Amino acid sequence: MGFYEEFARRFHAEAAKDLERARRALSEEYLLAKSLERSIRRPLDIHVFGMKGLRENLVPGSFLSGLALGYKVLYDEGGVEEMILSFLEKLSKTTYRLHNMYGSWSLGFHASVTLKAKRGGKHRAA
Repeated sequence: MGFYEEFARRFHAEAAKDLERARRALSEEYLLAKSLERSIRRPLDIHVFGMKGLRENLVPGSFLSGLALGYKVLYDEGGVEEMILSFLEKLSKTTYRLHNMYGSWSLGFHASVTLKAKRGGKHRAA
């Protein structure tokens, strides 16, 4: 087998494994969301991350900027809550805005409000 054929075989095998891992993760996330929605009787938006994925997405402008509008950590292993609070601290100093069908939201302002609530009023927005 030549170099290109071997590369293609290995690439496709790894891609198939990645797709299977993603399918399992999405299935688990869906089942978790449905179970929680049934128990608390309200819709949820659940995101399941490994630590690496969480760190990569905790940057202003990422979809996790929506954490400024409120969040709840269900399982914290490795200081996730403190990582999110540090991220919200950075976000509170920005001018990012979220626009949707419900209006326009200043994520910097909401990050400050969320920080204050999470830290029990110990934080003052800059």
